[in-house]
Amino acid sequence: MCFLNEYFPSRTNTGLMSSSNGLVIVRQTMMMSWLLLLGACGDGKMPDGDDGTDADNDGVLTTDDCDDSDDTLGDIAEDTDCDGVLTTDDCDDSDDTLGDIAEDADCDGVLTADDCDDADSYSTTVATDADCDGALTTDDCDDSDDTLGDIAEDADCDGALTTDDCDDSDDTFGVPVPCAGSYTIENNAQLTAAVQCESISGDLTIQGWVTSIDLPCLTFVSGDLDISHNATLTDLTGLDNITTVGGKLYIDNNAALTSIDALANLTYVGSLGIWSNATLTSIDGLSSLTSVDNNLYISNDALTNLDLSSLTSVGGDMELSRNSSLTSLDHLGSLTSIGGDVNIFSNDALTNLDLSSLTSVGGDLNIFDSNTLTSLDGLGSLTSIGGTLFVSFNDALTNLDGLSNLTYVHYLSVGYNATLTSIDGLSSLTSIGGDLDILDNNALTNLTGLDNITTVGGTLYIAYNNALTSLDGLDSLTSIGDLSIANNNSLCLSLVNTFANGVTVVGWMYTGGNNDSC
Repeated sequence: MCFLNEYFPSRTNTGLMSSSNGLVIVRQTMMMSWLLLLGACGDGKMPDGDDGTDADNDGVLTTDDCDDSDDTLGDIAEDTDCDGVLTTDDCDDSDDTLGDIAEDADCDGVLTADDCDDADSYSTTVATDADCDGALTTDDCDDSDDTLGDIAEDADCDGALTTDDCDDSDDTFGVPVPCAGSYTIENNAQLTAAVQCESISGDLTIQGWVTSIDLPCLTFVSGDLDISHNATLTDLTGLDNITTVGGKLYIDNNAALTSIDALANLTYVGSLGIWSNATLTSIDGLSSLTSVDNNLYISNDALTNLDLSSLTSVGGDMELSRNSSLTSLDHLGSLTSIGGDVNIFSNDALTNLDLSSLTSVGGDLNIFDSNTLTSLDGLGSLTSIGGTLFVSFNDALTNLDGLSNLTYVHYLSVGYNATLTSIDGLSSLTSIGGDLDILDNNALTNLTGLDNITTVGGTLYIAYNNALTSLDGLDSLTSIGDLSIANNNSLCLSLVNTFANGVTVVGWMYTGGNNDSC
């Protein structure tokens, strides 16, 4: 044990020098001696004592220390907010939540490692905004995808802001806004009123001076869709999502219309009519259409093809007429049945029909006034015609070979085909329920092709065939309703009488005007 009092008694040493300079020297000498003794007697530290001058031994007295029980927190004079960061390095030395500039460059209280942008004091934290798109996790459509942002701006979280979205409650464009009643669009104001319609329960009419059709939500029109008399409309962009028209789709008298490609998603219409569109060259946009419940009508001067390649059935009538540039029907190759009449006429460039899958026609099949049509080969699958087969006024047609699989027709009329030399293509017919007319075919010399017909329920009318010299082909006929074989200049009357006497004629008979000189 060391006793400091032995060296420094508490009483005043009267032997100290009295001069002030001498007193300082003596005191300094005594302090140094005391410190040396302290080092010799103990651990070299200042005694803690009850006064606690520096409890954490960090060299800062308790009165000046931020925390005298924590030697990492130092002098208040150097760290006013006592957050462990010196004033010179502190974002805000009066706020202990804002720390070291080196760890928080934008001094927003978020460490660089946790900050989405440490150069922006307003940026979000990784903990609350994982994709750092500025939308907090609780408000974010998808906090792992920075392209999907704030729910408040994109309610259906489809990536389209509310201001740009036709329906911000539906991320699939499925049922945005069902619209009741009918709409007529003749200007932009009326177009805006319908822009959010997904379905229209009535009719939609677009006509007049409409230059564009922006209806991106529209998928269904319950009634008719009529696009007509729009002088400057060039295409149907804006109807790209429409799939169904329950009534009639009419596209007519649009002078500048060149494309209907926007209808590529259309699969069903009640009826379809496209006519008098002077510059329309293609209907490729209808390639997804699978059925027409009622009627199909197409008549456009500039049209070069009919791309209805997915169409399998027409429930009503089909008319293809006055398509002056149309050369072929080869894009109707999937069509198998037509419930009503088929009228193909006045197509000045048409050379073949190419309806290779068509098996039945419920009504009449009328092919006439097609002066470049050379054959009916495209009808090779046709087996049944419920009404009339009318093949007339086709100046280039030389034969009917394309009808070789036809087994039934109610009424047959072949007339006014100037170059027709053969009707052999009718050889599969066995009966005619109504009339059979062979009229004014000036190159036809015989009737071979009718060989298997046994009955004609109506009138057998053979007249004005100036080259006809033989009735070969009628040998199987046993019963006829009425008979008129007349005015065939080259046909011997004797042959006519022989035939008439060998067949049962239920009604009247006329054989005048044939050649009675042979």
